[in-house]
Amino acid sequence: MILSYNSSLSTNLLKISEQVKLLRPENYILTDDQVKKRAHYEKDIKSYLIDFWDEAGTNNGIIPDISLECVAEHMKALMDGEFKTLLFVMPPRQGKSTLFSVMFPAYLWLINPSTRMLTSCYAKDYAYRDNYNMQQLIKSKLYQQYWGEKFSLTTVNQSRTRNDKNGARIATSIFGRNVGEGGEYVLLDDVNQVAQMHSPTMLENTNRIVSNILVTRQNMPSKTKFVIAQHRCSHLDAIGSWLSKNDKSTCYVNLPMEYEIKRRSVSVSLKSNKIIWADPRKKEGELLAPLRYDSESIEFLKTHMGKAAYSALYQGNPTMDEAAIFKEEWFRMWSYPFAPPITQVIQSWDTAISTSVDSCYSSCTTWGLFKDTTNSYNMILLNKWSGKKEWTELRQMMLRLAFNYNDLNEEDRPTRIEKKPDIILVEAKANGGSLIQSLARAGVNCVKYNPPRTNKNDKTITNFEDAKAIRARLIAPIVESGRVWVKAIPPSFEDPYPSAKSFIKACVTFPSSAFDSRDVVDTFTMTVDWLQRQGKLYTLDDIIGRQINPFDKYDNKSFNLTKKGIFDVKN
Repeated sequence: MILSYNSSLSTNLLKISEQVKLLRPENYILTDDQVKKRAHYEKDIKSYLIDFWDEAGTNNGIIPDISLECVAEHMKALMDGEFKTLLFVMPPRQGKSTLFSVMFPAYLWLINPSTRMLTSCYAKDYAYRDNYNMQQLIKSKLYQQYWGEKFSLTTVNQSRTRNDKNGARIATSIFGRNVGEGGEYVLLDDVNQVAQMHSPTMLENTNRIVSNILVTRQNMPSKTKFVIAQHRCSHLDAIGSWLSKNDKSTCYVNLPMEYEIKRRSVSVSLKSNKIIWADPRKKEGELLAPLRYDSESIEFLKTHMGKAAYSALYQGNPTMDEAAIFKEEWFRMWSYPFAPPITQVIQSWDTAISTSVDSCYSSCTTWGLFKDTTNSYNMILLNKWSGKKEWTELRQMMLRLAFNYNDLNEEDRPTRIEKKPDIILVEAKANGGSLIQSLARAGVNCVKYNPPRTNKNDKTITNFEDAKAIRARLIAPIVESGRVWVKAIPPSFEDPYPSAKSFIKACVTFPSSAFDSRDVVDTFTMTVDWLQRQGKLYTLDDIIGRQINPFDKYDNKSFNLTKKGIFDVKN
């Protein structure tokens, strides 16, 4: 039986080799012009993409535009080692998969046939489709005419393509078994499915595969290259997760369908022209592909997709979520050179059980309560902290911030300057109860916080995250009424401090926030809910209250500060 199997395998390989030879006559000799043309293709990847497009299994003719030139320049720069990772975002139907998953792998082999590649997509059917189209491109008469003598295909099936120079292309889904393979190039094309855009769990699972498995599939770590090309579906998608690592060897390119001056994509200085690449468009709203899309087709997409989906898929900007519970404009910036009249400082803790990969983060926010000229209570963010710590280390951090809520630098010894919060709220879940008891023995008294109960008969509440979202919606009117403030950077006071900026981002993206920021939002909802129960926070009855600045008549002498140095820390 073994002999029979080996015999049939050899027969199949022989048939494949013979098929390729039929397309590539052994005695074929290139003319001088064709030799020059081949050399031109090997140096100019843009010309290759244009001339070989029809051989790549696509029904749409190629339209040379901004995106094609941009793709070609950055493919070449990646191959030349100008950066290790290329993150590329472009709108749907612009040929992304054909360019990155079909033509680019075939180009790598015409340069170096021994190159090994691991390619992945969110669905194996699409991964197999692109692998097949690459095979057809290589077997085409045009490709064989120029590079038929360079290598021969030896394995041709759904998931694998191999050649006689030890080159290989492995195609798999992001959750497939073949992610255990490796290569000198790891090419990821749409590893996030658009249907995942409202599923933080699925997004996080995909990110773990990319961060914990695929980054280790480097045959030669010093030379291996990564490509993640996709349409954005969430700020938590694979590209968003990669960008959060602040990897300096990464080049990020984002080509929105409609040009946005404030979000102009600028990548790196390319060796080809020694100029930093930037989106060449000049006018706001200028289309990326005007020959393929017109203004009417864009309006059609916006009407049927909605603002959030269009912004993510076509603009590469998934932060604009019309379904978000909190809006960015609801948070007010304290744009005064003096601190507000803080009367009470409240610190809220949401504690986690462990430091494992799957566990949540422990988070803390500290808030100052003050009254405006209408004698209404407002709250301002003084500081925030988030991290993963075991029970003992978390207890030490809680003691540290209970003594001075600005003492966030864990690398330094605890400060001797006392700046204690008046109230410390700790959610009574996980290890919160045991921490409250332990802190009490250390002389720090905490208030046990029990979140409001949701309706157990509501079948739409399917998990713990749904309950958190409901609690956030309950306090949303307080935020909308302009009661929540953050510190702004002097002297212009146009931008919030980094800690305040990250807090606002966590809120406006909730409940789809990153795992390390959702618990920060929980501490915020805890504080607002507790203050509502105390009768200290309520919504404005009249919209005029939001149009009139309650601090217009105040100056630095008008405040009787009960807390000194409230804004000592610049963060």
